[in-house]
Amino acid sequence: MAWRYLLEERLREFNQGRVSRGKQPLRWADVGFVIGISRQALQNLASNREMKVTNTRHLDALCRFFNCGPDRIMEAVPAVDGPPPDEELDRFITMKERLKGDGVPEKDLALDIADRPPCHIDVLYGDEALETWKLAQAPRP
Repeated sequence: MAWRYLLEERLREFNQGRVSRGKQPLRWADVGFVIGISRQALQNLASNREMKVTNTRHLDALCRFFNCGPDRIMEAVPAVDGPPPDEELDRFITMKERLKGDGVPEKDLALDIADRPPCHIDVLYGDEALETWKLAQAPRP
C-alpha cells in the first residue's frame, strides 16, 4: 500500500474559487512559497510518479492551506479495509512470544517475509506493493 496524492485536484478546486473571485490562479511555486515547501517537492507529490515518504509537516501545511483533512489530499492505494482481525494479531503475538522464549533478543525479533501481516512496513512498501501502486497510478477514464 502507498498513498496517491490528490494535490492537483485540490489546487484546481482552489484556483476555481480564486478565479470566480476575480483573482489569478496560483501555481505550485506560489503555494510552496506561502506554506514553506519547495515547488519541486510539491510537484513531486502532485505528480504521483513514485512512492514517497512524506514529512507529516508537509501534510499539515497542505491541509491547512487547502482547509481540509488528510483524506482530501491523499488516498490509500489499495484502499484500507480495516485493521487486522484479532485472530491474525494473536497469531503474530504468539510468534513473537515463541521467539522471545527461544532467547532471541527483543531488538532482533523479526517475522519471515511470508509471515508478515498486511500492515507491516516491508509489506506496505516492498516490491509487490510498488507494483500495485504503479498500476493504481494509471490514468483514470
